Amino acid sequence: MSMSEERSSRSSALRKRAEEVLASSPVKFASYKRADIRTIIHELNVYQIELEMQNEELRLTQFELHEAWTKYADLYDFAPVGYFIFDRKGIIVQANLTGARFIGVTRDNLIDNRLKFPEPEDGDTFHLHLNQVSKGNAHTCELKLMRDDGSSFDARLESIPTKEKETDSRAVCWTVVSDITEAKLREEQLSSLSKLLHKVNEELEERVKQRTLKLEQAITSLNREI
Repeated sequence: MSMSEERSSRSSALRKRAEEVLASSPVKFASYKRADIRTIIHELNVYQIELEMQNEELRLTQFELHEAWTKYADLYDFAPVGYFIFDRKGIIVQANLTGARFIGVTRDNLIDNRLKFPEPEDGDTFHLHLNQVSKGNAHTCELKLMRDDGSSFDARLESIPTKEKETDSRAVCWTVVSDITEAKLREEQLSSLSKLLHKVNEELEERVKQRTLKLEQAITSLNREI
């Protein structure tokens, strides 16, 4: 059923109910003067126009709310980070589309399941993280998460405790999940480069020391000959 058909159906139902109420307690117009009847008709016309205006304002408000919700949903689902809500046991209560894409599954297959970890220590890190948040503390950790295809990626979890009135009663933890694989790779590359530069610098310093020593020995030998 379209929106216009739905509105028409509601209007017909309201009119039928109004007619039933009027039939149960009929107005005796005979006791009213003609001027009074005109005033009543005028007031009814004004009231009808007011109702139509209120109905239009309500429709516009509903449209604006729908637009705002659509924008919010887009911002939530297509954010560059994953949004997750966990319960005390680490079960996923809610997630956005980006979070599901990180794991490589549909959102429906993610809800009411747990995250998977490539190594036991990653799972331990997550549960320690969840325990901190369930105590009412904001907490951040880094670990590896497993995708549905068996591969893994480096992730940063930034979590805060939920407010019971704002979400599912099971939920205790709001979490932002960021894929930091590239950042970790750059960090490792910079670390390797730093180590290489440090090694080269040490070798250069050693060569300078050796050449300085040889030069000092040559100057001493030359002084003796002179």
